[in-house]
Amino acid sequence: FRVSKLSGTTGPIVIVGFALFERHGIFDTFSVDEETAISFLANIQAKYQSNPYHNRIHAADTAQTLSYFFVRGGFHNYSDDLTRFATLFAAIVHDVRHPGVTNNFLVSTGHPLALRYNDRSPLENMHAATAFETMSKAQCNILKNVSQVEAKMFRHLAIMTILATDNAEHNNILSRLGTLVRKLRKSQGTKVSTPEDDSFIMSVALHAADISSSAKPWRLYSQWSERVCVEFRLQGDMERDLGLPVLPFMDRNSNEPIAGIQSGFIKAICLPLYEKIFELP
Repeated sequence: FRVSKLSGTTGPIVIVGFALFERHGIFDTFSVDEETAISFLANIQAKYQSNPYHNRIHAADTAQTLSYFFVRGGFHNYSDDLTRFATLFAAIVHDVRHPGVTNNFLVSTGHPLALRYNDRSPLENMHAATAFETMSKAQCNILKNVSQVEAKMFRHLAIMTILATDNAEHNNILSRLGTLVRKLRKSQGTKVSTPEDDSFIMSVALHAADISSSAKPWRLYSQWSERVCVEFRLQGDMERDLGLPVLPFMDRNSNEPIAGIQSGFIKAICLPLYEKIFELP
């Protein structure tokens, strides 16, 4: 369904998140009551800012896409109920409180988030921390009925997958995925992936869902392309005002067309990742 249409009073994260919890049996399997789920989703949704791209609709779209990967894309073969729950959670919260600028901008300007997280994925660390701080409220604790062991595993996997959405990690992810694909394809149908491998594949799934707009119909892709360029150019304006260097694709005065920007992103990031995912047995 088209999450861009789900922007009424309830909001896309509440609607899509609730639907996905239901679709994947989260309510029954982990004894999550519906009121707590709605409270958690509504609180997370309220913390998303009204950025052109990194907003609540993008979060809902990413979660919906991840669910599709589980249902139709084969990722269910590398997951169990708990890992699916944690990864869907990560998709929903993966950009919460995003300020609409990149990690590089935060580091270059000495932003408090960069100082707090020592310049290492400050956005992604903040997203994860915000999500678990929200869930620490009793009315938002969707893990209140799981065991301590399950809660610990959930937290570890959710944080790992959220941190993997930092595009600075893309080359490392692609390299490790290539090694894992070769290992799995040599197994000739025997299950040889370890729990660590399966957890890593969940990070791959979320990373792929996060950058999936170019794999969608043009009517959707063109809107997301425009949105991300608007957000980039707003950052470029701030960088120019601060006397910082502005990358060409963030410079509204540059002659680089949106098509050229997106073509480069597809060739460098999207295609190599999706082609390698296709090789997973």
